[in-house]
Amino acid sequence: MLTDEWGGMGIESGELDIISFQTAAETLLLEGNGCSVIISREQEGKSIVDEILRQIDAVLTQEVDTGRVTIDLIRNDYDVQSLPVLDEDDILNIRNFSRTTFEGLAWEVKVQHPQLRANSDAISTAQDTSIVAMIGNRAKSVTVSSPFVSSKTLATTIAARERGPLSTPLFRVTLEVTRNATNLRPGSLFRLSFPDYGIVEIVFRIQSFDLGELAKGRIVVEALQDSFASGAVGVLPGGDSQFIPPITDPVSATIAQAFEVPRNLAAAFDPPLEYGDDNSAFLLVAAPD
Repeated sequence: MLTDEWGGMGIESGELDIISFQTAAETLLLEGNGCSVIISREQEGKSIVDEILRQIDAVLTQEVDTGRVTIDLIRNDYDVQSLPVLDEDDILNIRNFSRTTFEGLAWEVKVQHPQLRANSDAISTAQDTSIVAMIGNRAKSVTVSSPFVSSKTLATTIAARERGPLSTPLFRVTLEVTRNATNLRPGSLFRLSFPDYGIVEIVFRIQSFDLGELAKGRIVVEALQDSFASGAVGVLPGGDSQFIPPITDPVSATIAQAFEVPRNLAAAFDPPLEYGDDNSAFLLVAAPD
């Protein structure tokens, strides 16, 4: 698809890091992660490649030193201590530092995929019921499409993989760093340490990478905490707060006025206040500040 001149994208094979593709293929074979698809109409090659990358959870990047296109699988196959560290010596500015709230977590991921022997799609699901127990009906259900997957086993594996980061509160950061980070690229991992934020070597994976302008000498990195290393979060406890809570003595509330709740206001309550047939009324009590 990448190299064929007639039906593909016509990229010269010498522009590809063939070893990285072979290594990825061996891993995917062991995982049983493959696809069989016929491209029966003209489409942009990039859209097809992006769909395959999404299925296998991988990134294509161009190596800085060789200029060749390489493929890297996003897997738990690294040693944390061997990862480079970005700290106050490399970071020029932290544009954003945030964490996923519990309300943003997904308890369920559904993968919609075709079936080999049927004219309809199937749904494979991965769930984490502890999320529902924790935050109730605010937990989300997410549905993704995998049009190149026909195996229910593979679809379930992808659903479980996608559910992992979606059901875990993760840090997100946007950094301006020096050109010491030029060897990093999308998909690369690094450890972030920044004492001002109480951060000690949290593992992040780069989502996007902007080399910026040559004269400015700074690189913009958007990264997400890597879910494989989310269990080892290095955030130092904060110091003692200097806040002194105001203490006031409670005072007895004096009823200022009590009156019947208007019917249009009663209907706006959740659940609405319903008047019966016995001429009953609801009272609204207003008290002073």
